[in-house]
Amino acid sequence: MRVTLATLLLSSLSLYAATAADEGIPATTAQEATQEVPQETAANTAPKKPRAAKKKPVSLENLKVKLVEPTYKNGVLSTKKGGVIRGKDFTLQAQEIEYVRTSREHAISARGKLLFTFQGRTYTGDTISIDLNTQKSIITNGCTSIPPMWFVGGKVVEIDKNGKGTIYDAYLTSSENEKNDWSMRAKEVDISKGIHLKAKRVRFLFVHIPIFWLPSLSSNLKYSNPTPFRYHFRYRGRLGPRLNITYDLMRYKYFKATAMADILFKRGLGGGLHTEYDNPHTKEYFYTLSYAAHDFISKEEHKYLRYRFKGGYSRPLFYNMHCKASYDKLSDMDMRSDYATDQLETHRIDPTQVMFSKKAPDWISTLNTKVRLNSFQTIKQELPLFTTTTRPLTLGSSRILVANNFEAGFLDYKYARHTPHVHDFHSSRVAFSQKLYRHFLLPGIQCTPYAGYTAISYNNSPQHISRLLAIGTCGVEAHTRFERIPPHHKGLQAVEPYVHYEYLTTPSVASHKHYLFDFNDGWHRLNTLRFGLKNFFITEGKDGFTKQLQADIYSRAFINTPTIGRNIPRVYSDIVWKATPRSRYFVNMAWDIQRKDWDQLNIGSALTVSDDVAFTVEWRHRNAYHFRKMDPQNFIIDSQRTEHRLRHSEMSDRRDAILTEMFIRFSPILAVNLMTRNGYGRERHHQPAYQAYQIDFITLLRGALNITFSVQYRSKYDHWSWKHLRYSIDARLGPPRPHFSSEIHKIGQGNYTN
Repeated sequence: MRVTLATLLLSSLSLYAATAADEGIPATTAQEATQEVPQETAANTAPKKPRAAKKKPVSLENLKVKLVEPTYKNGVLSTKKGGVIRGKDFTLQAQEIEYVRTSREHAISARGKLLFTFQGRTYTGDTISIDLNTQKSIITNGCTSIPPMWFVGGKVVEIDKNGKGTIYDAYLTSSENEKNDWSMRAKEVDISKGIHLKAKRVRFLFVHIPIFWLPSLSSNLKYSNPTPFRYHFRYRGRLGPRLNITYDLMRYKYFKATAMADILFKRGLGGGLHTEYDNPHTKEYFYTLSYAAHDFISKEEHKYLRYRFKGGYSRPLFYNMHCKASYDKLSDMDMRSDYATDQLETHRIDPTQVMFSKKAPDWISTLNTKVRLNSFQTIKQELPLFTTTTRPLTLGSSRILVANNFEAGFLDYKYARHTPHVHDFHSSRVAFSQKLYRHFLLPGIQCTPYAGYTAISYNNSPQHISRLLAIGTCGVEAHTRFERIPPHHKGLQAVEPYVHYEYLTTPSVASHKHYLFDFNDGWHRLNTLRFGLKNFFITEGKDGFTKQLQADIYSRAFINTPTIGRNIPRVYSDIVWKATPRSRYFVNMAWDIQRKDWDQLNIGSALTVSDDVAFTVEWRHRNAYHFRKMDPQNFIIDSQRTEHRLRHSEMSDRRDAILTEMFIRFSPILAVNLMTRNGYGRERHHQPAYQAYQIDFITLLRGALNITFSVQYRSKYDHWSWKHLRYSIDARLGPPRPHFSSEIHKIGQGNYTN
């Protein structure tokens, strides 16, 4: 008989009802709930009339007995109206209780609404018999819970005086329901006083269907998942139905190993092994993932065997040194998307590298070696690369600070295989940069001028000769601040004007005469001035929430820069308003003065209506002259290339887009997430408008089965077409609560940081 947590709660309520205070039981309908237990001898076995109850219970060898309307006969004190017996290490509550105290026997038996607590662990069942001489307890159809989510029971449960339990014809599950979705069955299970489990002849059942068998199993339930087996069924797009099964092979202290198997109904079989070691004491961590699959539908011969091997290692070493390493080898570029699981994530390929770093009070250094394992990747190999950065130091008593950065290594840039019209290149690279600056506090103004230089040496170039690139930089930053504190000191109003001038000299070597390995090699003359006004408005509300409005209005002037049409081409504004604890609004805009048009305009809001409803709305606009850059505030490319040339490059992509997302939780086991994307106004290559909609229904069934049903529509045309409709079903048997993927999350909460 399985007993749910609700049964345990009801039994506890009946316990207190059965042991009501003495004055709560009328004398005309019931005897006193507390009875004195008589000492029984061989000569004192004749039936006796129950004696009048006393106000205080009599302790008999640390035993306290409280029964409702008890009867006493031949050394047996019994009741059918409920009662409680408390000992030194246990508490027993039941509907029918018999307490036996004779020269031959000292025992307790009970049945009905049974609740037995022994040494901190609670058991339920049909009947119980306790031998007080040997301190051994036997429960029929018993069950107990082991936090956080284990339930263990069986036909017979034996408990010795030390708290160790042996369960015969046992089961183990994480489902709270009496009809569980999965269970582990065994002829015999031993549970220690702690949480260690040993089982023999183990069968794993899913919906009462046996799927796996083990001769024995030993596990520490503290480190185990709610289910040793986890099932994940997915039906999505061209990949078709897929069943993923993972099994916890081993969990011991800081180490765990998980086996996984995949059945792709359109592709074939796959499987692998995932191991992980995480020691919080030594801060040592490593993981490995080995996965292989047979793709029987692939038309390419090299794709018959698909695989992925990845891993990572991290540990502090001696003298504040730290080691970090990783590798990731794939059979082909599509491996990530075709065989995506929780372990085989699709968002990135880990670099294959080994890095040593050391932190000292005055400097930080790293030595990194990075290589390419996958020929379909474009990567900059570091064979190796050494970098060091010093803490800014003061030059004597001048209060001038100097910061140094040094890099040295051999770089080998390899393009992905079959990339047309490109050639790999390599060169040693030694770079040194130095910056000097000093802070001045003038009357009402803070000013920081600086000057520096960067020198980079290459032993190879497109002309097959060595190159030495040198460039100088100087500038000044200055700002002041005006503040006003409102009445009652509940808030702050501040205005901060600022200016930042920066000048970069013309490099000694033009960019087309040396190799560009990354962003740090792209240098060109730049003469620019940024000036603006920052505004801060902070008000403390009655509920303790601080309302904040931050606005940064600025512009940028380009001095003697022929590639830019005007000295001051644009005016920018960045505004963030945190109106309430559940709302946030933002505006990012740039006005093109020359063309009298919005260069950029992003307007959005994030709202949490309640604990169960949240949504965001955002409109994004950029014109053809708002060029796509990794760093929008870096204008070296703008000063190097003309606007006409950039306008007809891949960096120009005019568009408008409306993005919305809404999350609604109807109940703890049912939630809906709706996302929409609508793009239009794309001029480049006459690309059409696009639409994308996705709605996810997330539910939890029977306390263990998580199901996500998704409907998705994507189209590059304005008209509706059923052929662009996609749907998927994602089912998981695992954690007892709904588990939302990284794509599905509440919008509007936790978005209040800049």
